[in-house]
Amino acid sequence: ELDRRFRRLPHPQDAIDASWRAALESNGRLFDGSKFRLAALACADEGDGARLVLRLGMTGYKEYLGTNQAPREQRLRLAADGERLHG
Repeated sequence: ELDRRFRRLPHPQDAIDASWRAALESNGRLFDGSKFRLAALACADEGDGARLVLRLGMTGYKEYLGTNQAPREQRLRLAADGERLHG
């Protein structure tokens, strides 16, 4: 299930941009391509059996590097920002 509801929620871009610039400096072949992000898993009962539903949203490689691959301190700040901004 691909839906706009499952896209990455916005964060302050400064930290993400800084991580992206650093990654580009060390590897000039990087580019910001589209990626799917796994937002959630769900189990749906179809009557004739259950099915696993993957809830996917769109993101980009820049956001992936700037969040998931960031140093631990920066990831903790992003998690705190996400909690504060999006609950």
